[in-house]
Amino acid sequence: MQHIFYTAILPKAYGSESRAGQYPEAPARCPQKGCGIPACMKKHGFYSRNILLKGYVDVIRVRRYKCAACGKTLSMLPSFCIPFLQYGAEVIIWATGLAMKTSVSAAAKACLSALPFITRRHIAYWLIRIKDNRDLIRYGINQMSPATTTTNESARDMEPTELFLSESGSDPQKFNSDFHKVTGKSFMSLHISVA
Repeated sequence: MQHIFYTAILPKAYGSESRAGQYPEAPARCPQKGCGIPACMKKHGFYSRNILLKGYVDVIRVRRYKCAACGKTLSMLPSFCIPFLQYGAEVIIWATGLAMKTSVSAAAKACLSALPFITRRHIAYWLIRIKDNRDLIRYGINQMSPATTTTNESARDMEPTELFLSESGSDPQKFNSDFHKVTGKSFMSLHISVA
């Protein structure tokens, strides 16, 4: 299981060494379904994963915790990460935002200067994922800011992908961690259903 936590610490700080306060405290209760034992999880080392961001392409260390009761682990991902993807939240939101405003080809050309390894296929794949997750995205945005989406007619009538772009654009890391907090999933999750 993976949890996303908000951090203002730069990605390079998650490289080879860890510092106090860099990772959140161990959860006081196991978040695994069927367990939920109220015993603080223990630190269980790190694992390495690639991260591709604007201005930073490297390997980071991700903290793991283990439940003493069920034996399952929990990984704590910094808010610039997306579970199971190498590209960071900022990159995906930026590139898909460009594609939604123009086209996939134009977005890929615009990405060349900052991230030459992003192709049209990447952007098209991300757009498909976002469109497939539109129900989950709308649900998450409604939970994150109910006043905006439930009372504002124009927000309710917006295409979910446009609503996603408008809500996530100002601070992609905050959006990523808040979305995960209310839904338990990533906006790039493979799960299409909300229930």
